[in-house]
Amino acid sequence: MFFLWFYGHRYREFKDLKFKYLKNILLFYGHRYREFKDLKFKYLKNILLFYGLTVLLLVGCSSVSPMIKRTADARPSDGMVWTPERRSDAVMNSYRIVLKTKNNSITGLFYLKKKDEEWIGMLTNEMGAKVFDFRVTDKMCELRNVFPMMDKWYIKKTVAADLYFFIQVDHPNATFHKRLERFEQQGKRIVNFKKKQIVVGEDGSVRLINSRRHLQYELMKMVALDPNKMIM
Repeated sequence: MFFLWFYGHRYREFKDLKFKYLKNILLFYGHRYREFKDLKFKYLKNILLFYGLTVLLLVGCSSVSPMIKRTADARPSDGMVWTPERRSDAVMNSYRIVLKTKNNSITGLFYLKKKDEEWIGMLTNEMGAKVFDFRVTDKMCELRNVFPMMDKWYIKKTVAADLYFFIQVDHPNATFHKRLERFEQQGKRIVNFKKKQIVVGEDGSVRLINSRRHLQYELMKMVALDPNKMIM
């Protein structure tokens, strides 16, 4: 009888102790879970604000176009990439842009206008949230007001170099001007510089491929806008 009472009492003590620790564990990890959930939704909110509900984000369904190889029927060309039809010096130029990486594709809006001897502009998502501003001279490109998710030196360096080449490809004082290879092939106007290539399509699109970084920027001209109605 004493044996049953003693071990029964010890069992109840052990059970109470077990549930006490279990309760503490659940309270601790429950609190941590709420912190994690709040943090997770905080970042999710930022991501949704950045991309917007209507921005196309395709994961695993995108690929950067390969650079077009020059063939025997290619013709040397000194034709301009940025003709007046594709880019105006007098009004705001607006484009629909598709940015592609190795696995992702994102659509947005790209604005560009001439200010004195410089080009200024900005990239936004389709909801109008700004990704960054930029300023391009004949020597360099500078990104400003960069969205925090992209505000890394290596990202800014790559994007700035790509935009500088993209926007100033026809400028005679650009640092790369004498090292360009220009030709026309199968109805396309093509400009090569190291691991980068600009292709002007028959549909009027202008595409930049950075094969080294697996990036692609494609612009399609939209209706010209009055620069006095745009805040840059």
